[in-house]
Amino acid sequence: GYLDASWWEGFGMSHFRLERRKLRLMQTALFESSESLHSLWGAVAQRDWGTDHAEMMTKIKPVADATIKEMGGLLNSCYRGCVTAKIESPHLAEIRRCISALKELDKDLAHTVHEFRAKSGDHASSKDVDQNIALVEQWLLPHVFAFNLSCYVQSVLKFAEALDAGTVDTSTLPVADLVGSPCDLMKGIKSPAHLNFVLRALLSIYSGMGLGYFGYKSLIKPYHSGIATTCTLLLSNFAGSAMVKNLGRVQGVVLGTVTGQIIQTMLDSCSWFNVLPLTLAAFSYSLVTLYVWHAGSADIAFVGCLAGSFGLSAMWTQTCTPAGEHNDLDKEGTYDSIVTNIIACTIIVTMDMIFAPARADTSAVLSLYETFDNMEQALQRHFNDKNEAAEIKELRESVAKAKEVGQHAENEPRGWRIPWKAEAYSYIIERLEHLSFSAVSLQSCMTEGFKKGGT
Repeated sequence: GYLDASWWEGFGMSHFRLERRKLRLMQTALFESSESLHSLWGAVAQRDWGTDHAEMMTKIKPVADATIKEMGGLLNSCYRGCVTAKIESPHLAEIRRCISALKELDKDLAHTVHEFRAKSGDHASSKDVDQNIALVEQWLLPHVFAFNLSCYVQSVLKFAEALDAGTVDTSTLPVADLVGSPCDLMKGIKSPAHLNFVLRALLSIYSGMGLGYFGYKSLIKPYHSGIATTCTLLLSNFAGSAMVKNLGRVQGVVLGTVTGQIIQTMLDSCSWFNVLPLTLAAFSYSLVTLYVWHAGSADIAFVGCLAGSFGLSAMWTQTCTPAGEHNDLDKEGTYDSIVTNIIACTIIVTMDMIFAPARADTSAVLSLYETFDNMEQALQRHFNDKNEAAEIKELRESVAKAKEVGQHAENEPRGWRIPWKAEAYSYIIERLEHLSFSAVSLQSCMTEGFKKGGT
């Protein structure tokens, strides 16, 4: 995300590098703590709690509230320490005070829950199976709640202690320099998917260059670079979903150019009562197109961006005229711009259809198969006798990949095929994300010291 791309802001200089390493530490801590929060939500939202549960929550509420408040203060202090290269002594002392206080609160929380549970379980007999089963069902959700709240505390403490140790010895901080740096640009350069993309890109760009260099009758003038330039803007990893974006580009160019010329023609006089409305119209037009760009769906946002760019260009490229005179519109240039975009879209779509490795919907289904395989392997490693840790990281990555490919499949033209089951696919991805969180919690319960699963 933004942290991966931040290398270019400081080019790996020591000041920025130290901040990036601390921010990488915070990113890991937030990701781990979010898993515990997800399990907490599952415990309190799954079903209604009984009378015993309400009584327990009444007893632990003061401790839980104090714990949450202290965690909030500690996270705020750690965040301020992450965004500065050097943590000042008073600030560092506050972090250490919060760490000590939070450890004591976590012990109080565990003691309160254990004391109440022991009191409620005194009447249970190991020989009374039905009664023991009922007791397990009764305390299952409260135990999950208390355990994951404590895991959340441990994640925050681990983050704060690592930040404290990194202040003394920076070598203990995680390395984030290579991610997003020029070295990272070579990652996966020999993969089949990357080589296929390079082939399609080169063929598309050089085809546009050749067609623009020689021209074609009166339709394309010789030595025209617009086609090749446009091709570089339309490249995409998935051929099918790119068609929607390419067609949206044509819509944005036509809509923006024509709208801009209409407004400019109506207000082309140099008098103040024309210049002022033209300025207000340009501002309002920019406001609307920017809103569409940022608030619209993926299909419409791109159209809004291009409509705003070409519309403003058409409004302000012409000079104003004295009263009673009018500018001649550059209709030939407008037509050339539309033709250039349509030809570039045609070249891109043609090359994608010929050399595309696979459809996005096929890749989405295969990604789901891979995710289910990783889920099965993770569960098998949980319960085998070889003391192996489940590879939760691979499971997370496969879920993220399946989610990304599914978005491309949703925008892919279906042709004669049945409609893509976007709603069902999104539901499966959502369930898989929940299962991956549960797999992390499951592994945490089975490790010594309740270490976070998959890390």
